[in-house]
Amino acid sequence: MEAYPNPFNPVTRIGYRLPEDSDVKIEIFNLTGSKIHTLFEGEKAAGEHTVYFNAEFLPSGQYFCRFSANRFVVVKKLLLLK
Repeated sequence: MEAYPNPFNPVTRIGYRLPEDSDVKIEIFNLTGSKIHTLFEGEKAAGEHTVYFNAEFLPSGQYFCRFSANRFVVVKKLLLLK
């Protein structure tokens, strides 16, 4: 999973590649661990995919994107600079 641009203002592109059909969940959390938003939750076919995180109404700061696909989980830091 990659986020570009990062740092961003106010939108970043989150791209990922799936080797097989997968149950995918992409969530955004703040520094205290509170979930801010679920960007996607559902099934995706194998291949490359993209979602966008629009933080227009959020304050500047550090956020975390949690990506899970089947049993694979990765967390990426995101920095919103306004």
